[in-house]
Amino acid sequence: MCIRDSEILGRIKKEEVEFTELVDKWERQEVVNTFLPLIFLDHERKIRAIQEEIFKEIYIKRAKNNNQDKGRGLKILRRKNGAQKND
Repeated sequence: MCIRDSEILGRIKKEEVEFTELVDKWERQEVVNTFLPLIFLDHERKIRAIQEEIFKEIYIKRAKNNNQDKGRGLKILRRKNGAQKND
């Protein structure tokens, strides 16, 4: 089953949602079918996807407006000495 980007947007009701909340069954195909629309929506600036460390949870928010962030793509934030740095 392929999840459409409009379905993903409809499932983001709270201010911030964890990626694992959006995946119905933790199976490879289901994870991929949920992740790919997220990449598209992030690229289109309809959502913001943030991951603090590689292989950790991805947090998703609806974008406040389409021009809120000049950068595109999934943000991975690394903390060094308590500060956040965008890579």
